[in-house]
Amino acid sequence: MTATYVEWVAGLIAREMAPNTIRTYMSGVHIWMPEDQRPGTTEARGMPAEYRKEWGKRNRLRKAPAITEPMLRAMVDTCDLRTSARQRDR
Repeated sequence: MTATYVEWVAGLIAREMAPNTIRTYMSGVHIWMPEDQRPGTTEARGMPAEYRKEWGKRNRLRKAPAITEPMLRAMVDTCDLRTSARQRDR
């Protein structure tokens, strides 16, 4: 039973699910099983913990670089001043 549980957790990790989702699924399966048939969790608990480190690096929120003054000037220079709306936008 434990080997199947560990393989299942490895499958969730292979599908690149979020670590918190994996932990929630693990908990649900563990609680759902009758007490005398529950799988061992020692090995399975360490798997999402290790995966979390790698997953966090890959799924980190990346922000766009700040707009510099030369970039802003280039954007403003593209505005056409022939209409009042374009003057306003500039």
